Amino acid sequence: MQKEQKACFLWDFDNFYLNDKLHEAGHFMRENLINFPPPLDFVFSSNEFSKKKNIKLAAVSSNYGQAQQIPVFLDENANNFEAKFDNTAIVLADESLLFASLGAIPTSIDTVNITMGYPAKNSMIYGFIMLLVNLLKNNRNDENRGVVAYHRFVTDILNHQLINYWESEKNKAFLNEIQSKNRIAIPLKEIDFSQLHKIIFTLPEKVEDYSRYFLEVLAEIVRKFQTEETENAMMVEIIYTLYQSIEKLDITIHKAIYDQNREISDVIYFRLFTQYLGTVSVAFEGEPLSGIQVMGILGNPLSRF
Repeated sequence: MQKEQKACFLWDFDNFYLNDKLHEAGHFMRENLINFPPPLDFVFSSNEFSKKKNIKLAAVSSNYGQAQQIPVFLDENANNFEAKFDNTAIVLADESLLFASLGAIPTSIDTVNITMGYPAKNSMIYGFIMLLVNLLKNNRNDENRGVVAYHRFVTDILNHQLINYWESEKNKAFLNEIQSKNRIAIPLKEIDFSQLHKIIFTLPEKVEDYSRYFLEVLAEIVRKFQTEETENAMMVEIIYTLYQSIEKLDITIHKAIYDQNREISDVIYFRLFTQYLGTVSVAFEGEPLSGIQVMGILGNPLSRF
């Protein structure tokens, strides 16, 4: 392909090991440069290993304290930055600190690009979904009042920060009523403050409908964010990834029930649901050629490109 000018090879290496005859990485790189040479106009610094490094250690009291060092570092080294921070990267060894790190970056910095995977289980929306799982697990039918649930499983949902986007005043009033009247079992049909409330508290009766229930909740949340143009682009991306994952699970469950005549119990479904969503990662891909780069530890070797 290179001979046909359909492809070219760009190698990232350092003379520290390239010129070392005993270094394993240098051996393979020398072969690559001979067999698949880069373009003649491809020039980059190949002596980074030998340059003096300026490393500063900062003591912090917690994991999230690491994120708070970001604005301090940017301020202390402002004179060393190139235009638009093109020579700056924030590398996260703990990817769960992504949101804390983004919140710590000063608003004066215009371009911030994320190139990393973020575990969905660390997100706010995942925690909200787990509250819905608890509600599905802990409810019962009452002959007179319909479906009821223990107050804690209701209040946990209504107290969640995500619900504040929908009828927050009615939420607070209802929560105050539960507390003041010391209500134990809450009829779910009473909670109809908005379309999202109606979807959440209208519970499916069959296991095969559980996934569709979660999908309808996520769809309504995204609809709200998109309509009001709130600054929740990353949240929408996480919801979209979770939506796709639950949709795949829904297809698998339906095939097992209807095509293979298998019986899926509540216990099995929720075990599959939590294990599967717990492994989902949201892939953020930004523009690698401008702005501050935020990446995981595995993306760091490519930062020089």
